[in-house]
Amino acid sequence: MYQAVVFDIDGTVVDSHFLMNAARDAYLDIRGTNLPEEIFWVLYGSPVKDHQQIMGLSNEEYAHFNERFQLHLPKYIGQQRIYDGIKETMQALKKIGMILAINTSRTKQATLDASRSMEWDFAAYCDYIMSSDQVRRPKPAPDSLFLLCEMACVYPQEVLFIGDTDFDSICASRAGADFALATWGAAELHPAKYYPSKPTDLIDIVKYHR
Repeated sequence: MYQAVVFDIDGTVVDSHFLMNAARDAYLDIRGTNLPEEIFWVLYGSPVKDHQQIMGLSNEEYAHFNERFQLHLPKYIGQQRIYDGIKETMQALKKIGMILAINTSRTKQATLDASRSMEWDFAAYCDYIMSSDQVRRPKPAPDSLFLLCEMACVYPQEVLFIGDTDFDSICASRAGADFALATWGAAELHPAKYYPSKPTDLIDIVKYHR
């Protein structure tokens, strides 16, 4: 029986793929070539602290990259949005007594800033926020889910984790939690127990396991 439903943010709660275009533009500025597609998708799901290594940039290049990223970001920031059905899903899950939480590769402050800029402050509606700067080993390590379970006083097998990348899938698997792939935001299929086609499908999944 599920006691807690945990959401990733990017590609799950928020369609933020557009923001990565700023990363593409910044990479092109400093390298003069396009960011390889395989690196792009690893970058999208990984913690910020790992981005320099993933892109293979020197300290000087990475500092320049961040400067260019901030310059390009305003072109795309207004395009991020909450996926249709997320608000209704979270409200329905809360109504039936589910603990709601966020588990993201963003930092805590970035999570709060992003949520407050949306049309609905989803983070404020959740009971817990687990971010990459709260654990020594972020996703795909299971540490974030273990800490969240400790905070919420639930067992991993009582958790349904929803995400869109292999970072999320592996995190859930290593923690012993069930995983639902957010097919509405996922770029490709990853191992999961459930493959809901839209956020509201999660309501029936959780109700079935009450």
